[in-house]
Amino acid sequence: MKDQLLHWLISPFPPDSIYRKIGKRLCQRAGLSAKQKFYDGIIYFDAVGQSWAFKGYPYETVDTQLKDELLSLSRDCQYYIDIGCNIGQIALSVLLRNRDIRTVCVDPNPRVLRLLKKSLRANHLEHRATIRQAAVGNEVGFVHFTSEISEIGHISSTGYKVECLRLADLINDYSSQKCLVKIDVEGYETILLQKLDQFRNLKNLSLVLELHALGQNQGNPNECIKILLKSGATLRLLNGLALSSIDPTKITQIIALWGK
Repeated sequence: MKDQLLHWLISPFPPDSIYRKIGKRLCQRAGLSAKQKFYDGIIYFDAVGQSWAFKGYPYETVDTQLKDELLSLSRDCQYYIDIGCNIGQIALSVLLRNRDIRTVCVDPNPRVLRLLKKSLRANHLEHRATIRQAAVGNEVGFVHFTSEISEIGHISSTGYKVECLRLADLINDYSSQKCLVKIDVEGYETILLQKLDQFRNLKNLSLVLELHALGQNQGNPNECIKILLKSGATLRLLNGLALSSIDPTKITQIIALWGK
């Protein structure tokens, strides 16, 4: 009830309104959330940060092509590893529709992980999910993370410290079995792929990668494609077409497969 009241009081104001900013502060302190029907279950989301979900845009209808392609790829896998899982709408869409898979969800933002855990409990999925509050990089250590009431947040030179996992270690912990891996790290994918040669059992991996625009967080989508092709990957788009070229000014979601 308190979540619906909060939405009723705050959501009519524009994003730059002082009232909405005050509402965000209140949400952050109270940890308030809202929920929505999601496939055969429910999903929790931020009552203000994702208030668009109140206005005729159900989460179930967002990124449907991506979710359906991940579901299809997951049928042949034992694990789904979600790097940059956010509130878990992709992970939940796979867990709710593929009863045989287990997930590993990684994100440095504690707020979104609290919402994900709430959704997992509500859907009785805790036993099939491992949650790691961490960033992912090429070396073990710590990074700084700035988190707001929004669902995103970002790695920065200031903010609070969060653990940084070595991506190759994370993948190698599971790649003795068939794994589906999604990486959505806002441009940092170019840095992460520099260590692709340290991944073991590539033939067991199906990688879904969001390539961000050139220059975003040192991102270079064409460099990512070169690294993947050099590793022996076959690349295609979500629509099934072979990847021939991309527009480096736009976000492109691609699938990389090895030995297939």
